Amino acid sequence: MTVYDMPLEMLSRIACSIDSRPDLLSLAITCKSLYSIISPSHLQYHDIRTPLAMPLLWKRLAHHDDCHAPMIRSLTILYNNRAFTGLADLVGDAASEERLPEEYREPHGRGNAVVHGPFHEAELLRQWESDFMLALKRMKNLRRFRWYRRTPVIQGDNDIWSALNDLGTVKDVQFVDLQCRHGRIELNTPPIIASPSFLSLQGLSSLDVRKEELSSIATATDVTPLLTMLVQRCPDIQNLHLHLDFSLQSSGANIDFLIEHADWPNLRTLYLHGFRGRASLFSRFLDRHGSIESLTLSHMALDVGWRRLSLSDGALPNLLTVNCDSRVAAAILKNASVAANLRSLQWIDLEQMTSVDTYAAWDNASGEQDVEAGTYGSSVPPWSIQLAEAMMARPSIVTLGYRVRRMVDPTKLGEVLFIAPNVTELSIPGSASALFSEISAHSDLVRTSSSLTMQLEHIETKEHATKSLFRVIAVLFPKSSVIADPSVGLKAVIIQREEDGRVTWVRRRLNESSEARIFAWEDVYTA
Repeated sequence: MTVYDMPLEMLSRIACSIDSRPDLLSLAITCKSLYSIISPSHLQYHDIRTPLAMPLLWKRLAHHDDCHAPMIRSLTILYNNRAFTGLADLVGDAASEERLPEEYREPHGRGNAVVHGPFHEAELLRQWESDFMLALKRMKNLRRFRWYRRTPVIQGDNDIWSALNDLGTVKDVQFVDLQCRHGRIELNTPPIIASPSFLSLQGLSSLDVRKEELSSIATATDVTPLLTMLVQRCPDIQNLHLHLDFSLQSSGANIDFLIEHADWPNLRTLYLHGFRGRASLFSRFLDRHGSIESLTLSHMALDVGWRRLSLSDGALPNLLTVNCDSRVAAAILKNASVAANLRSLQWIDLEQMTSVDTYAAWDNASGEQDVEAGTYGSSVPPWSIQLAEAMMARPSIVTLGYRVRRMVDPTKLGEVLFIAPNVTELSIPGSASALFSEISAHSDLVRTSSSLTMQLEHIETKEHATKSLFRVIAVLFPKSSVIADPSVGLKAVIIQREEDGRVTWVRRRLNESSEARIFAWEDVYTA
């Protein structure tokens, strides 16, 4: 039987079984029969990102005759107010990326209810969640679920997490865990990570938890049930992101249970923020997880300090990216045979005292704090030397992210370029124009022959500032041709440098070509 002989219902079921949207699109363009089925319905319903207040959409998907619910593979519930304070800090731009079927993109297609007072708002939350769960129960091919809202109002056996568990198909879960406030009402809902129905989920391959507790009280939610769930119910974790911001007085959540008992042979991405644990356990955890490709550690403390971390020879052979404070990076990389294939090192800072104060508050080991956070005066802190040696021992490093808390020290930037000569991409935070106006006075310290892609933030839009910036870059980095600004998703590609210092460039999106040529449709700038 050829594809032309298959019933339309069978072709639709085949399309419903495809997880990847690009793969679905590739299938659609193979023949007219598949295209007529896949486009537009399957493509529009494959990945939906919507506010919770969409009663018309939920009622349609919940209807037993509707055929669209099984098409949904990825579902993201967004916060209704995109300007919600704090959410963007946790999930970035993803919090406002709506993706809806065409008929629901206009306000009249949403069917939002009119709100009359805060008490009515609380009831609406429950109604919206109830309508949503009826639709959720019919999404039998759902693979990824993301919740970018405050903690759900409905709790217990009939809540959102129970519905996900009943589906049994969801492998990727991401959520923010924020106390539920709506209008002037604060609903006393428990944290998601303490919900029995959430803790009953099993078989996840990816979990992303981002929690904040903005309290002045030195208390923190007990994360032991969450860690137990991960160890006992999720044996095939591949991506784990745990970002826990507790009160300022908290010393962080204890992660010892997880790092002692977890054994995930397919773990590729690990992000930990806001934890404390034993150095001996964490050393063994990293030793037995050689599959890790990306490692991010932030606001994490060890009982005897990071300098006591000890990894076995050849550990982390697949590690490609490290994002952590210089002191932590130095501890992980001090053994030259560890992470021998490392390609990207982010958040580095060779300033003598930078980041010491921040980590002192997270390191409560007796006697160790004075060693880790002592005053070195004019001497170089030990981890600075250790990190420099680690970078020089790894010529595979081609991408560096430089962390600057104050105005960059040109000497330190020069050191970075000297000890990592193979770097082709350098990220520097802060105001681009202010940064380069400072280091242009020390060009002998930062001049390099490397061909760099400069990642800069907040490139000034004023014409005179931009011209000054590009002239400085042309002099200091004569082989560099790309200056990117991730904050706006744009980059400048230098096309030509003249002997008199003039520079010609074009502006493109980050994902567009970096080829040094001018296309017919592009505007050309000179400095």
